[in-house]
Amino acid sequence: MRRDLESLATERRAVEDTARLVERQTATNQLRIEGIQKRLDDALNELSRERGGRIAAQRELRELTEEYNLLIQETLQAGADRFASRAKTRGDTRTPARQRARITNTAARGDHDRV
Repeated sequence: MRRDLESLATERRAVEDTARLVERQTATNQLRIEGIQKRLDDALNELSRERGGRIAAQRELRELTEEYNLLIQETLQAGADRFASRAKTRGDTRTPARQRARITNTAARGDHDRV
């Protein structure tokens, strides 16, 4: 009987030790979880800020691209207008330089029919 009581006491101490260990592990795990949650919240906040910055940068890029394309279009149109106005003011009926070069090269080769 005494052995049974000693055995029960030993088992009880082992169970109590295991319970204390589980409590310590639970407390430690809770601290780890809280740390992970904080890091996750920080990462999500940073991601949100980065997305906001990316969206703003994309919007600015779109605006700059539109302005650039408009500037190119205006520049090309101004050049075309200058060319057209010069031709009109001179009453120019001359053949453009590229076509003249083609005619000259064709004539030099003797391919008069290809012009």
